[in-house]
Amino acid sequence: GTVTIGPSSPGGSVRICGNLTVKPNRSLTLEPGTYFVDGGDVLFQGDVTGTGVTIVLTAASPSNIGEIDIRAQSIVNLTAPSSGEYQGIVIHQDEAADEGGDNKFNGGSGLTLVGAIYIKSQPITAAPMFPVARRLLRGS
Repeated sequence: GTVTIGPSSPGGSVRICGNLTVKPNRSLTLEPGTYFVDGGDVLFQGDVTGTGVTIVLTAASPSNIGEIDIRAQSIVNLTAPSSGEYQGIVIHQDEAADEGGDNKFNGGSGLTLVGAIYIKSQPITAAPMFPVARRLLRGS
């Protein structure tokens, strides 16, 4: 089945303490807003959709800031918000994140991310079907 989550007011925010995981053969719809994944990783193995969405990986300690892993079997369609603090940003990893992580964008042809992806210091692995990722994922 499909689960829908979202902020209490349109364009607001949701804090997820720990991991945000969508398992195979499961679907998640994200309502417009900012999703703070606090001290956890994002793992998409199923289907995820959302318009006006930013996923922010954050934590109080740099060593606890999570990573994102989008698997090949997933179908992910996310579009960044057109206004607000994270305007144009679909994924943002806190700039304080330790350098030792590994962020994976292996969704292939089922992966559509409309907006900027900000990952300042951690390594990135992107599938050949997602070539634009190699140019857009590094922060400055």
